[in-house]
Amino acid sequence: MNARKENDNEQIIFDFQNDKSIEPWDNIDDVVMGGVSSSKMSIESNMAVFAGNVSLENQGGFASVRSKPQDHRLGGYDGVVIKLRSDNKQYSLRIRTTQ
Repeated sequence: MNARKENDNEQIIFDFQNDKSIEPWDNIDDVVMGGVSSSKMSIESNMAVFAGNVSLENQGGFASVRSKPQDHRLGGYDGVVIKLRSDNKQYSLRIRTTQ
């Protein structure tokens, strides 16, 4: 996590500037249930890139990445802004407010 104050109204939670910035993230693919999908997250041009292959073999079918639980101390903020690019495939994003 590279949290820093931009100003009194903003805080960057994840700033993917180097390989170390993806350390709080883990890939969780269907291999935990016997599937054969695979994925990875890497840093390219100061962006986190999630890539992989989803396979339906062995009753599988998912590839994911999640951050380890962390207290970002965001109680005084009103919302979250997420900047991303996509390849026009369908993805799911989940944000938890409690551990």
